[in-house]
Amino acid sequence: MHPRSKLLFKRLLLVILCALPLFSQAQKRQKSHDISFQIDGYPNEKITLAYHQQGKHYIEDSLFTDGRGRAVWNHIEDIPRGVYLAVFPALGNIYFEFIVSGNESFDIRTSADNVVDNLAFQGSAENDVFYQDMDQMAALSKQANALNAQIQGANAEQKKVLRDQIEVLSQTIKASRAALMREHSTLFYATLLGVMQETEIPEELSEADNRVKFQYYHDHFLDYIDFSDPGIIRTPVFHNKMMNYLDKATEQVPDSLMKAAVNIVELSRANDDVFQYVLVQVLNKYANSEIVCMDKIYVELVMRYYKTGLAYWTDSTQNAKIVERGMALAPIVCGQIAPEMCLYDHNFTFPANRLNEVCLDNIESDYTILFIYDPDCGHCKKATPKLVDFYEKFIDYDISVYAVSTTVHDSAQVAEWHEFIESKGLEKFYNVADLFNNRGMRDNYDLSATPVVFVLDADKGIIGKRLGIEQIEQFIRSYWSSNDRERFDRAENDFGPLKDFIEELRRQREAGEDEGHFEGDGHDH
Repeated sequence: MHPRSKLLFKRLLLVILCALPLFSQAQKRQKSHDISFQIDGYPNEKITLAYHQQGKHYIEDSLFTDGRGRAVWNHIEDIPRGVYLAVFPALGNIYFEFIVSGNESFDIRTSADNVVDNLAFQGSAENDVFYQDMDQMAALSKQANALNAQIQGANAEQKKVLRDQIEVLSQTIKASRAALMREHSTLFYATLLGVMQETEIPEELSEADNRVKFQYYHDHFLDYIDFSDPGIIRTPVFHNKMMNYLDKATEQVPDSLMKAAVNIVELSRANDDVFQYVLVQVLNKYANSEIVCMDKIYVELVMRYYKTGLAYWTDSTQNAKIVERGMALAPIVCGQIAPEMCLYDHNFTFPANRLNEVCLDNIESDYTILFIYDPDCGHCKKATPKLVDFYEKFIDYDISVYAVSTTVHDSAQVAEWHEFIESKGLEKFYNVADLFNNRGMRDNYDLSATPVVFVLDADKGIIGKRLGIEQIEQFIRSYWSSNDRERFDRAENDFGPLKDFIEELRRQREAGEDEGHFEGDGHDH
């Protein structure tokens, strides 16, 4: 497969393409908005037409050439704009890319013996500019690759000269594409280059603090994207741009990500197709995230767009399920006050005729670990001793454990619960249960499996959730590093650097010494 068939969408140093001549041959114009293919030496064979989306290729249509190698794709005005691929199965799935803008008929001609080298367009300004730009970029890339190869054996002075020359080529690319965007502003390819445009820190911020530079980078990351053009979602660059905005151009904390997610969704509302694509992709990203507290973003999107009926493409049944899920999570996202629980203390003899309640809100500790478990859960049995170890290690750090068993008022279950507390050494915890299943514990905490861990601050605000027992120390010390510096410094002195602890956890995982369970790996409820 010749590399020219791929779009040149990366930085100069990351692109390796060869410049190829472009030969033009005219074909008879189509009367309607059609694309004609003339593939010499490819009679009575299949052409698969596909498009880019989500970093993948999806089939749009299939054509079959006649005995002369000719085929016509009719009514492309009904085909969404974007970057498409013509794939030739009989030639080992070799393909070339072309742009469909929906408003022009054009002809494509090539030959089976060299599909890419002999590629020519007639009547398509979009594809003429597209391939002319690729040829220029390929030529400049070839020069940069040659210079880069020389760096390997060069001395310091020579390296500086070579890097300066590469920088000149890089600036040439930027200037050329900026000019192309100005001169061909009405073409879809100009819109495509806008998606590819990189954010540069202005000279006046060159001496600024890194946080200031990063904020500028974040604020201007999407500046050149035309969200009103539906064609951007059928390209190989938009999806990655969107994900890079969230993953690389935004601080990786829930509140910052929530604002970024809402921002890009709001921008996407300039076009219905783009809005649907962006909202669904971002919603799914955070619905399935295993990163602590990221469900907060999911809930925000559900409340803004699904609960209000703005996600018009979703049928009523599916919309109701999404909203129901969002409503269940809303009270227990990070930043919310944990729902109050007043549950029954374990100090009683079955059958219970006198029960004492212990309320979560009445625990006076700077931090509380809310641990919900099932005494009969296999992973709970393995994980609980690690929680005891954590508690004892940080016993002087004002951390309490409110341990909630799923036990109900049954003689066998109560006996099992009491034995679990004694055998696992939980006597220093607050040991409680919703014995009569009438305190709403399961619903309030969206309990579907055990064990479940929440980390609460002094006000019982949720600062962490859905952690594995093995993750608690890393999480809370990381939290202290930004929010409780005195405790963080004390822990660094008492237990060694956090980075060393994290490295040891990584080593244990790689060696298979730590099973690396997350919450909910045990019993379903």
